[in-house]
Amino acid sequence: MTTRRALRALPPALALCAAISLGAQQPAARKAPTHPALASWLLASDRAHDLVRAADSEASLVRRLGPRNVRWSRIELEEGDSVDATVLFPHDALRRVEVVWGDPATRSRPERVIVHLPGSPWLVWPGIGIGSSLASLQRLNDGPFELTGMEGHSPGLVSSWRNGALSPLSDRVFVRLAPGDTVGHDCPRYPEIQSGWSNRSSHPAMACLAPVVYRIEFIPR
Repeated sequence: MTTRRALRALPPALALCAAISLGAQQPAARKAPTHPALASWLLASDRAHDLVRAADSEASLVRRLGPRNVRWSRIELEEGDSVDATVLFPHDALRRVEVVWGDPATRSRPERVIVHLPGSPWLVWPGIGIGSSLASLQRLNDGPFELTGMEGHSPGLVSSWRNGALSPLSDRVFVRLAPGDTVGHDCPRYPEIQSGWSNRSSHPAMACLAPVVYRIEFIPR
């Protein structure tokens, strides 16, 4: 006799108890694993889940992400130059990621990976993303850090995490910040952080400017 027929043969109260007991014995449904390529981490806590890895080529990204999500294109660099590069998720303005290759001929040896569009969901572990505030970076770093002046060459580039919690990112991740809604010259002591290579994030003028992350570049590992 099948289980369903056996339950129908029991009095209603007993049938209900038996059904509950049988249900408790069934293994719980397994949740579908999240594919690492669809996660929001540019650099994850585990390098196996990084979006782009040092051993990648354009061909391997096509295999992992699908041909629709990988396109060869011309991109503009912040320095004013343009290069041929691979664009990931080219049809999604928020998820767009740009990959510059060390060997463009074979589209291999990723040299740097770039995100810069407002609203981008991509993050660098433990939580740096486009739009991250100066204050949030200080919290993640467990203290102040240093960055270049807000004007001139390479403005707003984090130049040192000052041995803070984010120091392991120093040689691989390059974070740039730009002022929020406040105009620099409206902030007292702004000339003190207008230029230079080692401006403290805790400087009063930095708090006034309230800069946020607008560009992240990293070297795949």
